[in-house]
Amino acid sequence: MTHETTQQVGPWHVRAVWGEGPFPAELHITTDDPEAATHGITQTVLREVQLNRQDALIGHRLQAVEAADRVADAVMALNAHSTGAKGSLSEDYYRALAEAYTACRAVFMRHPVKYLAEETGRNAGTIRNHLTKARKLGFLEEG
Repeated sequence: MTHETTQQVGPWHVRAVWGEGPFPAELHITTDDPEAATHGITQTVLREVQLNRQDALIGHRLQAVEAADRVADAVMALNAHSTGAKGSLSEDYYRALAEAYTACRAVFMRHPVKYLAEETGRNAGTIRNHLTKARKLGFLEEG
């Protein structure tokens, strides 16, 4: 069974393909930066690449915690926007809703609309309608 991990080391994108052993079976290092490409990969860059499976797993766990923190922060920002009178939602609310939804999708949450409905005390249909309005206002990309 294999799986892949990715790392960012300066301008370099590092993709490791892991097999059964403690080290990657394949290592792919690329860059979009033409300046970095002309200088090549230095020993300093190579020392920063996580080549131990345990290090890679710890790195992924830290990324997951950071992503979960972004979701929590986005939901807190969303809840900070008071709705005022019925039907008077501000653009800040729609922007915050779009950011919270995007943060949920970034962590591959299975039911982000349901989650946001629960966190905001609204029903899922209302959240879907609000997301549609956020898209129309340009705060959320289509699809």
